[in-house]
Amino acid sequence: MLRYAYRPLFAFAALLIIGCRETPVEVETPAPVAIEFAEPSSAAEQPTATVEVLRAPQVQQTTYQPPFPERSELFVPPEREISALAVDTENGEDRVRLNGFVNVDGQRAILMIDGQLASLAAGSERYGVKVVDIAPPKVTLERGGNQWTTSIE
Repeated sequence: MLRYAYRPLFAFAALLIIGCRETPVEVETPAPVAIEFAEPSSAAEQPTATVEVLRAPQVQQTTYQPPFPERSELFVPPEREISALAVDTENGEDRVRLNGFVNVDGQRAILMIDGQLASLAAGSERYGVKVVDIAPPKVTLERGGNQWTTSIE
């Protein structure tokens, strides 16, 4: 059994010895060549360059219009009105609030359902609330057989 274990080693050694028998090929290197530069003899032979100045087209300047002119502090989210907060008629404690919309793997509504944040696509359901239709800025919701439409505006 051990005699077969050395066969790959012997084959590699044989290929190595056969491959080393080749004689190297000698390559002649070309002789160096001297390069001479001639200087122009007169001003007529002097190269001339023309420079063309390109000017950018005139752009009419406009004044900056902020995207939300009613906001005084851009990094503070606007106050939400109570219209985006829906109270279920069966339980006055259960609340569903529309926080926004996102387009990730299709249009989704961001809802706050009973204090839990959820991202739901049309037709999906979580925490007993089903999203029937999404048409920003409105979304149609269903809970316990009751349907209502709420808006982010």
